Amino acid sequence: MNTAMSECPECDRLLSQYQTATFEQAKIHDAMDEANYLRDRASTRRLTLEAYEVTSRRRGARAALARHNETVHGIVTVH
Repeated sequence: MNTAMSECPECDRLLSQYQTATFEQAKIHDAMDEANYLRDRASTRRLTLEAYEVTSRRRGARAALARHNETVHGIVTVH
């Protein structure tokens, strides 16, 4: 990370959103594994919906960070 990015509050905010969504995604997937193991169909269905939502937020946060880096810092991220 160059100096401009390391001091950029928007980078910090966007990275924090991405990291939070990534952590939430891992927690939900762990809970889904447990619900599947216990054959808890209701929890599995609920967690599946939560997983879709958090995955969408994570992708959006990643895309926002990539757009910011490209437009503000001139860094192109290859997906």
